[in-house]
Amino acid sequence: MNAAENIVYGANDRNTLNVFSPKAASKTLRPVMLQIHGGGWMIGHSEYQGLPLRNKLVDAGWVFVSINYRLSPKHKFPDHIVDCKKALRWIKETIEEYGGDPNFIMTTGGSAGGHLCSLLALTENRHQDILQPGFEDQDTSVQGAIPMYGVYDFSDRNDLRHGMPMTGYLQDYVMPHAYQADDSLWEIASPIAQVHADRPPFMVIHGELDSLSFVEDAQFFVKALQESSDKPCVYTQLEKTQHAFDIFYSPRCIHSIHAMHTFAEHTYSQYLKGDYISAAESKQSKASQS
Repeated sequence: MNAAENIVYGANDRNTLNVFSPKAASKTLRPVMLQIHGGGWMIGHSEYQGLPLRNKLVDAGWVFVSINYRLSPKHKFPDHIVDCKKALRWIKETIEEYGGDPNFIMTTGGSAGGHLCSLLALTENRHQDILQPGFEDQDTSVQGAIPMYGVYDFSDRNDLRHGMPMTGYLQDYVMPHAYQADDSLWEIASPIAQVHADRPPFMVIHGELDSLSFVEDAQFFVKALQESSDKPCVYTQLEKTQHAFDIFYSPRCIHSIHAMHTFAEHTYSQYLKGDYISAAESKQSKASQS
């Protein structure tokens, strides 16, 4: 595969990304996958995560972009998602130079990356003053999301963690202030609170025995996604599976990667048929009809 590494997309030293593409030339632009690494919003690097999926997709003809972003505790939310949106803006403006289609971008990630890729997909062109400072008018929609073992509710509104809430960790290290009921910023940070009818297709994958990101959180998130829209929301719950099952090659990893590739290819084929349009395109269509 071809690799273009340590490309700068923003002002911070963590604002770098890598682009991987097939060596074979193509007469048409290729679909794009944006990978967001995990690490509790505090550690992690694009170089060490998403490699099995990257290898699978690039072999299948995709362009794969893996990004770094600002980390806590030095940086607080929404810095993480702002950087993801900045990277998405770079992809939309530049990826054609690498053979990628700027009009078809999916996103994926595990753990904190699962949270961020879900939030990226659900807050397209929303809360721009907070999540897109300085580039409020830029389109930040994606065409699909594949979050794995993510955190989808910062406030634990369904009391799923059985006396082990994440709010203490989040308010000490990730969020800029302590949690309060009906806190607007904590709501913006929670993908489950951002679900809406114009969302893109989702595939959510979670391990049954995940002791870091509880499976019940994913189940409630999927229920909200499925009730919000007729667009696909596929849920895969892996039996007797812990956190971070996709990082190293194993039978479970290989089957999961195959499923993600299948969903990505299906979503791309539906896009080519014109079955799915982005929220931005939907708003433009409604405006032209009024």
